[in-house]
Amino acid sequence: MSNNYLKFIPNGITFSERPISALATQRLAWKATIIIWLIGNISRNKSSSLRKLSLFLWIVQNPENEQLINEILRDQNRLVLASVKFDPTLPRTLSYLKELKLLEIKNSRYRLTQPGVQILLAVNAEAELFKFEKQLLASLEGSFLTDTYIDSLYRGG
Repeated sequence: MSNNYLKFIPNGITFSERPISALATQRLAWKATIIIWLIGNISRNKSSSLRKLSLFLWIVQNPENEQLINEILRDQNRLVLASVKFDPTLPRTLSYLKELKLLEIKNSRYRLTQPGVQILLAVNAEAELFKFEKQLLASLEGSFLTDTYIDSLYRGG
C-alpha cells in the first residue's frame, strides 16, 4: 500500500508528546490519603473490610456516584453491585500503605496504625481537604451501609 495520500498534507504529520495530567483520583498520593481518611471515618474503630472500603472509595471517586448512593439510601433494595466498580489499583495502594506501616491487616480488616492515625488527624484538621468527601460522608452517617449490609449485598442477599 502506498503513502501517496501524505502528499495532500502540506506540512506532513508530526507526533509530539504532550503532558497529560492524571486525574486526582488516579494519583497514588490522593488515593493513599483518601483510603487513610476513609478507613478512619467509615467505622468507629478505624478499620474496614475490603468490601466496605471498596464501596466507599467508589462513592467518593465520582460526583455522579453521590446521586446513585442517595437513590440507594431512599430504597435499600435498589443497590445493584454491577453499578459499583472495583478500583483495580486499590489492592496495590493498600499494599503500599502496609509497606509504609500506615495500616495493618487484622482479622481480614484494614486497620490504621498510629502513624496512619496521625495522618488521619492532620487531614481531618484541614477544612479544605476532602471537602466534598467530608460532606458526602456526613450525609451518609447513620445510613444502613454497615459491614453486615454490604457483605449481604456481595453475597447476593
